[in-house]
Amino acid sequence: MSDRALLIEVRWPDGRFHGVREGRERGRGAEAVVREWPPSPFRLFQALVAGAYGGRWAFEARAEKDAAFAWLERLDPPVILAPAGKTLRPVTYYVPNNDADAVGGDPGRVNEIRSARTLRASMFESERPAAYLWTFDGDDAPARRMAQLAGRLHTLGHGIDAAFARAEVLDVHEGEQRLLALGGTPRRPAIRPVSGERGTPCPASGSFDSLRRRHEAFIGRFTRAGAGRKAVIAFRQPSKAHARAICYDQPSARLLYELTPLRGRAQFRPWPLINATLLTVMVRDQAARALRSEWPREVERYVIGRGAGPGDVTARLRILPLPSIGTRHTSQDIRRMLVDVPPDHPVPIADLKWALSGRELADGQGEPTGIVLSPASDTSMLGRYRANVAHGEGRVWRTVTPAALPGRRGRGRGGDARAAAEAQAAGSVVQALRHAGITTPVSAVRVQKEPFDLKGECADRFMPDRFNVHDLHHVEITFGRPVGGPLVLGDGRWLGLGVMRPVSGGVVRARAGTDGLHVLSFNAGPALGARDAEAITRALRRAVMARAQLVAGTRLKRGENLPVFFTGHVETTAPARRTQPAKSGLHEHLFFAFDPNRETPRLLVIAPHRVDRNREVLDRTRRQLSWLAEAVEGLDDLRAGALGRFSLALVSPEGADPIFGRSKAWVSLTAYRPTRHPRGQQDAAEALIVDLIHEASRRNLPRPEVDVLAVKTGPRGGIQADLQLRFAVAVNGPLLLGQDSHFGAGLFGRN
Repeated sequence: MSDRALLIEVRWPDGRFHGVREGRERGRGAEAVVREWPPSPFRLFQALVAGAYGGRWAFEARAEKDAAFAWLERLDPPVILAPAGKTLRPVTYYVPNNDADAVGGDPGRVNEIRSARTLRASMFESERPAAYLWTFDGDDAPARRMAQLAGRLHTLGHGIDAAFARAEVLDVHEGEQRLLALGGTPRRPAIRPVSGERGTPCPASGSFDSLRRRHEAFIGRFTRAGAGRKAVIAFRQPSKAHARAICYDQPSARLLYELTPLRGRAQFRPWPLINATLLTVMVRDQAARALRSEWPREVERYVIGRGAGPGDVTARLRILPLPSIGTRHTSQDIRRMLVDVPPDHPVPIADLKWALSGRELADGQGEPTGIVLSPASDTSMLGRYRANVAHGEGRVWRTVTPAALPGRRGRGRGGDARAAAEAQAAGSVVQALRHAGITTPVSAVRVQKEPFDLKGECADRFMPDRFNVHDLHHVEITFGRPVGGPLVLGDGRWLGLGVMRPVSGGVVRARAGTDGLHVLSFNAGPALGARDAEAITRALRRAVMARAQLVAGTRLKRGENLPVFFTGHVETTAPARRTQPAKSGLHEHLFFAFDPNRETPRLLVIAPHRVDRNREVLDRTRRQLSWLAEAVEGLDDLRAGALGRFSLALVSPEGADPIFGRSKAWVSLTAYRPTRHPRGQQDAAEALIVDLIHEASRRNLPRPEVDVLAVKTGPRGGIQADLQLRFAVAVNGPLLLGQDSHFGAGLFGRN
């Protein structure tokens, strides 16, 4: 488990970075020199080594520094957050080679040995740092030493890229908060290595030694062999430094806005569904007007789309109208707009929020409409379009606004002509999917002019902007496997057309309740067992906290931390640490457990009142239960460090569930750890029984009879045991007792 973090922030005074790497450019098969932004963790590692051992530090004692870098290279890859960088035009310089002997040492012939050097620069805000967050457990000493060495960094990139760094050692939660406070979307490692041309270089075990060997080989790369006229200079290419390639994930940032009236107390100012394109253009133009003075070229290319090429598609801003959907009788007027900001979009998210939040929209003639974009406090409608009531995916999707399908189709009157036109349109759907970057196999396609919903609108009634109304069709797609949303299709996807929603029957879902009990199945595989329970549950805790932060909305004020319900920590005035574990005597924070004793292993997220059976705890945490439900509903991916990465899906507990059922007899599923160690010569089994009876009383359970089935003693004298409990009356699960029960220790099942 990692509960501490090393945060390194790097700044460039000039706001430019010239680093490049060998790889494959998007859309090209050949090897090429491509832009590298942000700098890879391995490039940072190299720069830290150069700063720590160069210049005035060359003759400093090495042992402590060597140990610090050897410690850093063994950590999991860091989370990266960097400001959006825009690529400048390559600049080519012609400089002399270091080979004057080839021209007899004549300075007048330098032009004969000049060669081209091309610099490719990324430009960004110099005030914003690139941040790297490593997590670790154990002793802080190597991290503190590494933080001191980070202060010696002087260059990162090319020799002209002057930089400086600042580093701190923090709690993991505080480190995440600091990272998110910088703005933008973090890049998170997928842990598993990929091929070098597609991955980001990161330090690995042996990287530091490989850099030392490369440096020594570089110094001695020229050797002289022979003597006199037969003497020759031999050159030996130094071996490359060792690094591992890691795939980094960076999801889009999503800004949800409500259409509210400028005057009056109504919650929404609905917009007609058939005018979805006009509304999308109004929102787009509002963003463009506000941002054009600061980001003129970026607005034209990535917001409006003028001059954008195929390579710019993944960086373009998507503005999507979200018609209200729910029951079949729900009016599908538009009350919300989703602004989907891709990770490579050059305009900072903070600027986009400033450009849109609280702004009154104007129509095409510049006249005010009385409609204001207000940040949404309720994101449940977004969940309907992302299908995140389970793990964010669905197999069957239908358009709510019709799709403008590519290609030319014959038109005519009569049933045969319509059938032929719709068959051609169905063929165009595959092409539209390819244009949208969706490669999932398609099982079935259905195309029609009529809406699929009772309150929907015919495709012919929509205002198509620059598209021909005959090219608009409603589409239903059945994929071979579930896909995630939001899903937008067709040539009009930049103008609010082709917005799709998952069909409830085709959504892989299991709705989480608001009673504080959430069960997730995951693809653990046979390699994981009870010994991995704590590592898995601690990773689950981090994931739930991240999701809670993401869906917090107005529940959190700016700069405010998550409540103790999620973190288990309270703020403190101690100078060394800003938070400390909660010790109120009441278990007011979440329990996480791993149930490995099934064909399909499960993860459990349990509210404290379900375990403590305490009405006071329920009253204190009741407001957080819906927040927890919303956070868990979108939890579909779990990264557990060295254990790997897993897909999650919400499931419903079975009627005779061995953990949540009712029984008089219970047996250990994970080892029980006592809250107090045996005293003196006290028998371990006797101490365990006394401790568990006391713990059961604290959890408001009746006094059990305890049988000790097995006792294990750790290397430092700590004990844990498998127990069997018998109560005089049947009690309801779950039973989580003892030390570390918040992370799944002391989990019992019905016997």
